[in-house]
Amino acid sequence: MGHEEENIRWEDISKVMREEKNPSRARKVVETPRIQPLKVYDSLYEELLDKCNPKNFMVVYDKAKVDAAILIYDELSRVNKKDEECIRTIRDRAVLRLGIRVSTDRLYKELIDYCNPQNFLTAVPFQADLLQIANHFYAQVRAGENDIHELERLSSQIYASKEISLFYEKRRMKEKEKKREEYEKRKKEADADIMTFIFIMLFIMGIVIFSQIFF
Repeated sequence: MGHEEENIRWEDISKVMREEKNPSRARKVVETPRIQPLKVYDSLYEELLDKCNPKNFMVVYDKAKVDAAILIYDELSRVNKKDEECIRTIRDRAVLRLGIRVSTDRLYKELIDYCNPQNFLTAVPFQADLLQIANHFYAQVRAGENDIHELERLSSQIYASKEISLFYEKRRMKEKEKKREEYEKRKKEADADIMTFIFIMLFIMGIVIFSQIFF
């Protein structure tokens, strides 16, 4: 019995040693799949060009979607890139016929940054009405984060808000005035440096001329 237990122990030990030398035999390394980062597009037009390309519907072949993608992609290739209304119409048709999902990230971030109540807390004097308006829009934007049509509807309302627009206009004017003052300050300092340099040069020339005359 003792010999059997001793043999079992040596077999276990030798097995562990073999596994340490060749860990791939002992266990398979489980590789976690890499998560592909979400693609960021510069515009809705660029996003549609990428997502409506007919080749996207050839991997899992769907004749109806390939036909629709060909027509939509052709229209995109000929549309004016700056015609936002036309591009949105194409987008809605692409969502319906191709089943694509259009990202809301760019517009959502733009609106959430624009009407964030924290932007208006430093207003002097304190503007309760402005904060209430901003807070109202902020909540609606957050609620519609994944709804592109709702965000577009809110966008037209938010940018039409006179109170918010006036606040940003005043802030732009203050920043412009601050830059002008900083420029004037740097200009005065530069002028003072030039005058100091001229004075020093004249002083040195005076000493040289004086020494040549009297010595």
